[in-house]
Amino acid sequence: TLIYLALALALRAILALVGWGLFGRRVARKATTSLAEVQA
Repeated sequence: TLIYLALALALRAILALVGWGLFGRRVARKATTSLAEVQA
């Protein structure tokens, strides 16, 4: 059961990293578009 717990924690960490990456990319894109609108 310890191995199963470790696998579950690793999977959760990977999903969290992927989620943060997608969220960060979306925020960065929104920030760049807003900056472009302000400069234009």
